[in-house]
Amino acid sequence: MIQLRDVTKEYPGGMLALSHVNLDIRKGEFVFIVGHSGAGKSTLIKLLYREEVPTEGRVFVAGKDL
Repeated sequence: MIQLRDVTKEYPGGMLALSHVNLDIRKGEFVFIVGHSGAGKSTLIKLLYREEVPTEGRVFVAGKDL
């Protein structure tokens, strides 16, 4: 399971990529991440494999707090 709890990511200079995102993806679910350029898709993925860390909030993958 993947869970995001009130996740915000702000880059230097005040650029807000994600704001207070809550997300639950259960084991076996298929999810498509779509949106316009600059919507935060890449930032969301980078948070999941810990290339980025959230400015606020928590990210859980398989029950582990990243």
